[in-house]
Amino acid sequence: MIEETIDLKGKIKELRGIIVRTICRGGGGHIPASLSIVEILFVLYHKILKADPTDPKNSNMDRFILSKGHACVALYAILADKVFI
Repeated sequence: MIEETIDLKGKIKELRGIIVRTICRGGGGHIPASLSIVEILFVLYHKILKADPTDPKNSNMDRFILSKGHACVALYAILADKVFI
């Protein structure tokens, strides 16, 4: 769960910076698609989904499939933040 001490606006701003830098360093991508979904992914991974990066083989862990492929950099940023990757 989200710890009360997390500055949500600051964390989202940090993730957006990571997204923009990743896309720019990669030589291209869809910045608006990733920026438009970062808040949703943050809430999913911090408040809703039951997903523990320390137990990836847990059969009871929730799974999330992102069908908005142009926004995959936002998912990567969240997964890195949660230490899945």
